Amino acid sequence: MSARFTLLFVCDSPAACSAFCNYLRNTGLRVLAAHDTGSAVMCSYTEAVDGVLIYQDNIRLGTIIGCDFKTALPQCAGRFALYGIRNDGTVVRH
Repeated sequence: MSARFTLLFVCDSPAACSAFCNYLRNTGLRVLAAHDTGSAVMCSYTEAVDGVLIYQDNIRLGTIIGCDFKTALPQCAGRFALYGIRNDGTVVRH
C-alpha cells in the first residue's frame, strides 16, 4: 500500500471551498484545510505536507502566502498552485 499524498489546501472562503475540499478527498488525497496564513503555518508544523494548493480571492495575498511556503516547505518545491477569482467570477490559475 502506498502512502497518501498530503495536500495543504489554503482557502480564504470556507463555504465556497468546502465542496472542492471534499472532491479532493474523494480523489484519495489527504487534505489539510486552512483558512488563513496562521492556520496554514500551524498545519505545516504539525503534519507532513507534500503539496500546497492556495485559493485566495486576493491574488496578491495568495502570492505572498505561496512565496512564504516555498521557503518554509522546501520539500514541496514545485508542488504549489495558486488560484483566484476575477471580478467577473472566472477562476484564474497563476
